[in-house]
Amino acid sequence: MPQRPDYDATSYELVTYADAHKQGYLRVRNDALDQLMSESQHPGDRLRVLEVACGPGLSLSHLTRARPDAFLVAIDQSWNMLRQSRRQITDAASTPRLTRATALRLPFATDAFDLVFATRFIHIFPDKSKVVRELRRVLRPGGTLAIEFYGRPYHLLTKLARRMPGSWRQFLWQYPTLDEVRALMGSTTRFIPLRFGGERWLRRALGDERLQSCLRRAWHTPFQPLVAEYFAVSNDSGDIDEIYPRERRSARLV
Repeated sequence: MPQRPDYDATSYELVTYADAHKQGYLRVRNDALDQLMSESQHPGDRLRVLEVACGPGLSLSHLTRARPDAFLVAIDQSWNMLRQSRRQITDAASTPRLTRATALRLPFATDAFDLVFATRFIHIFPDKSKVVRELRRVLRPGGTLAIEFYGRPYHLLTKLARRMPGSWRQFLWQYPTLDEVRALMGSTTRFIPLRFGGERWLRRALGDERLQSCLRRAWHTPFQPLVAEYFAVSNDSGDIDEIYPRERRSARLV
């Protein structure tokens, strides 16, 4: 189920982003976002980026410094998260627009953004297709949609080893297979690995440089089952034209 609107952002950050893990994981994720922003830039236009479920503002903190020229918008359902995000960007070169909203009903016009991305949030929705359709609605034709998913093989091993709570039915919708993600986001979806499970131990064994090399080639190595988190990236429009015909689309940003 989705998080309560008032859940505590500071506790969330401390629990889910331990220092050593945070630095390695965020570096890889920020590099991926830099790549996606470059790919999404429409020639001659200002880049328009939407982050859905911005959480404590860790991605925003990077984006405001990496692309101060971009028009950045972020939403979250929690006021606490939005306040934490605001604190993260107090010294930023640009000021993004922060808005309280739900991913199921975005307060933006159709075709409003060049890049729409979300990290660590899609797993809370049993029906992910509704979320993806709404994110696609605000994305311009040919724009980039990037959603972070959790890898099923690694989390299956974790569930079995740790006897994690929750039903198997819940596990299956929280951790879709790659084929299920392709069916959700489009047949041309590509995957960018962001983190291995057990990175603390892998980093000690391999060193940071070799670990990053293995991560970049993860889909083609025996390390694939260890991929704990990855971006699914799509430029497909899916069935958006059936839901929102071209004549109904708006050129307004918001």
